[in-house]
Amino acid sequence: LAGKSTFITKLVAHFEGMGRDVLLFREPGGSKFGETMRPLLKGWDLTDFARALGFNAVRAQNVEQIITPALAAGRVVIADRYFDSTDVYQVEMGGMNAAMRQAVASVHAAMRQPDLTIFLLPSVELVTARSIERRSGETDVFEAVPAADVVAYRAVATRARETGRPAVYIENDEGTQDRLLELFLAATSANASMAA
Repeated sequence: LAGKSTFITKLVAHFEGMGRDVLLFREPGGSKFGETMRPLLKGWDLTDFARALGFNAVRAQNVEQIITPALAAGRVVIADRYFDSTDVYQVEMGGMNAAMRQAVASVHAAMRQPDLTIFLLPSVELVTARSIERRSGETDVFEAVPAADVVAYRAVATRARETGRPAVYIENDEGTQDRLLELFLAATSANASMAA
């Protein structure tokens, strides 16, 4: 969503400035398998259920091949998207039936859970404006309906908040990326394990 990539860059710089070794990877991607699957998963010719299963296959490989070893080595791991993204695009916005939704939820529950999830919460107006600024040529499946993106994203964030998952929720319509980083640090200051 709006401002995510720039915020992640700031976050990586913050941890590196603390002397931490940071591993940043994107979804779908990260591993050789993930990068091979990326163009297929970004295409338009998959059902929502098939796409969700594909993302989770990549995710499972990343957990075993990238995330777990990096954490064991003491690195900070930052994932540009994780299973909440699948919940937004394929579950919340998709056409799955109840059984399919439950199957995806079960896979997510079996996945390694993040120590902290950061939800940047922009308005429909901000995302629409950013989408128009960025758009050139053909729009891929992740940028097709920005207004619906925001509604679905906020619904997933609300559910995460209700479950009490470790997460930070930042309204990012106002201020610079430096200000967003300040808000993140303020939100995590009560729990040193989140910010360090």
